[in-house]
Amino acid sequence: MAQVLMPQFEKTYITHRLIVQIAYMRDFKKILVTGGAGFIGSYFVDLCLSKEISVVNYDALKTGSMLEFGIDRKHDLYHFSQIDIANPDLVIPDDVEAIVH
Repeated sequence: MAQVLMPQFEKTYITHRLIVQIAYMRDFKKILVTGGAGFIGSYFVDLCLSKEISVVNYDALKTGSMLEFGIDRKHDLYHFSQIDIANPDLVIPDDVEAIVH
């Protein structure tokens, strides 16, 4: 069992590192994060907020809740909407410069 889980962990770690590197490629002002209440997404949201990047977080909360992770939900630059990104009526704010999924 550990042999099966270990490659997934490494892949997740590498994916997270790539996301962090993408965030530093450009000085973004506002990012839309889908799944930002999940394990990896919440760390990315925290990183963006620590760099004063405004975050719009869309998450359906199907597998977790906002209380599980340390996102500062009262941060001035943080905006959360409980929405499924498969929703055909999904609206992306005009001022979003990047989407991280």
